Amino acid sequence: MCEATKICNICHKTKNLSEFYNNKNKKDGKRQECIQCTKDYTAMKTDIQKNSESARLDRYILNTKGLKRCSSCKQVKSLTDYHRDSTTSSGRGSLCKSCISSRNKLLTKSKQQEKEERRLKRLEQRNIAAENKIALGEKRCSKCGEIKPLEQFYSTKKRVLDGRQSECKECVTRSRNPNYDKYLESKAERDKLYASGLKQCCTCKQVKPVEDFYKCLSRFAQSQCKACSLTRNQSPEAKQYFVQYSSLHRQKNKSLYAYWSMKRHTQKLRATVGWASSDKIKFIYAECANMTETTGVKHEVDHIVPLQSPLVCGLHCSDKLQILTKSENLKK
Repeated sequence: MCEATKICNICHKTKNLSEFYNNKNKKDGKRQECIQCTKDYTAMKTDIQKNSESARLDRYILNTKGLKRCSSCKQVKSLTDYHRDSTTSSGRGSLCKSCISSRNKLLTKSKQQEKEERRLKRLEQRNIAAENKIALGEKRCSKCGEIKPLEQFYSTKKRVLDGRQSECKECVTRSRNPNYDKYLESKAERDKLYASGLKQCCTCKQVKPVEDFYKCLSRFAQSQCKACSLTRNQSPEAKQYFVQYSSLHRQKNKSLYAYWSMKRHTQKLRATVGWASSDKIKFIYAECANMTETTGVKHEVDHIVPLQSPLVCGLHCSDKLQILTKSENLKK
């Protein structure tokens, strides 16, 4: 009958179970390592411990004599040849001054070489630019290949000579927006229409004269024509929205509305002269209210000459008052 075998985890050899130490925690009752490998491991461990203990003794003896061994050149030198270091037991660094200086020289040489390489790269780029006849303040786009001014390139924080991106603004926008070409075509069509004094409404899609559109500060004219904007503003949804917005704005800014009303009241008091007839003024306001009730159209009392103006300020008397509809007063 053949004996049972097992593979050692260290030497990976198949051996009999008699060549393994016992271990009750394992299924087969034997350790994973053979006897020879465990003996070699313990011998190696004892050698390392002896070496470390001898190294500690060596350091201790040298420190008592005011000496230290350099970890780089392995030479024994006095403590004055080392820089101070409060983190070590001896109060000195592990490298001597000469080793540190030689290391720093190598580092400075490598830095100088990198600097020289960067300088040569800059020269190469300038030579390439001169060969391509690229003037100062210009750059070639890496995508479309066209030479454009630096203003047509976005700035970048990367370490580039000109501080600009490699792709021009047009190429960047095209890569971000796939419909950029369609936008340019539609913009060219709009510009042609506007040059001829026409514009297309975005709601009714009809081409109308520019006079049929309200003016806009950000663009030449608004995108909606006057008829479409009026129908939108006069819809019940829009009226309800304006009423809600005005009430919310008045609630949030009560102090501002109180300031405006008091300012208007004081301006009226200043503009009211002593010879003005209060009965006539009251009659005009009563007539305005009567016209609003009879016609169903909102009427307002307006000053012919405004009370607040940088040029001239009017008076609050019956001769300077007129009745207008609300829309006419707003247009004025």
